[in-house]
Amino acid sequence: MKQEDIIFDDHEDYITFFEPGDNDYFSDWYSLEGNESLIELSRQFRTFFNYIYLIIRSKFSKINKSTKITNDNKIFSCKSSILNLSSQLINLLNEIGVENGNIIDKIQILQQNIGIIPVEHDILILKKIKILAEEIWENLHIISELELFYHPKLLKIAMSIANIVSSVKGAYNLILLDFFIELRRNYLQLEKEIEIPNSYSIDSEKYNEKREMRIKVRT
Repeated sequence: MKQEDIIFDDHEDYITFFEPGDNDYFSDWYSLEGNESLIELSRQFRTFFNYIYLIIRSKFSKINKSTKITNDNKIFSCKSSILNLSSQLINLLNEIGVENGNIIDKIQILQQNIGIIPVEHDILILKKIKILAEEIWENLHIISELELFYHPKLLKIAMSIANIVSSVKGAYNLILLDFFIELRRNYLQLEKEIEIPNSYSIDSEKYNEKREMRIKVRT
């Protein structure tokens, strides 16, 4: 008998540990859980690195009358959606007793309580929080791929909201909980790095407000 045959014979129990049915089950689980987690990670990394780029660009970009911003309409539309949805989310988080940033703990406690005694009102709140977080994140991703470096104040708001939504998404995704906790810390750090000098802030924000008003009038 060849040496390699002896090696495979010795490990036969490990090679055949999963029966065909078990392999199918494992593959199905991986397809659902593993694939979804990988897709989520890919989306989150892309958005996060977009914001790093925007913050770097914001340090060297200044808006003036000759500045051409190609996606003003979409930026202001997303801004309106983000602020509206975030207000609703914060109200619901306050309703479940969130304070001092303990979002994950409060959501998990409510989930545990529902597991013991299902209360329709609490179930509805959890569903709304999850849906709002997803809708906010979609908008945060959209504006992360636009010229947000001309809007440092909005960029800072986006980082603050991303911090909140990271905690919410972590509470609903235990597989990626540690990832979202770390992501939250990184967004907090990015928020601190956004510089809004007084002179820049006053001039650019006034100009942005005028542009926003013109867009609203046209639409």
